[in-house]
Amino acid sequence: MSDAAVAGSTYTYACSATSTRGSCASSTTGSPRRQPPGLSVAQATDILWTYSSPEVYDLLVIRSGWNLQQYATFISAGLAAHLDT
Repeated sequence: MSDAAVAGSTYTYACSATSTRGSCASSTTGSPRRQPPGLSVAQATDILWTYSSPEVYDLLVIRSGWNLQQYATFISAGLAAHLDT
């Protein structure tokens, strides 16, 4: 599988995990969206890797004392802000 295919499928997964179906699928076809216009596959991949990294979890939950709800809200909002169209 190519890097672009992996990134596209990863974005589709993240979109479905963090948003409602209506904001992730075309209202006419129901097909999953890819990265937003103007955002390269490489940029979308970097954003996904950053938000899903164990280092972010460690910094926020372990070191800073965030609870899991705060962490989940932060990750969901960040992914939606950067990747949702």
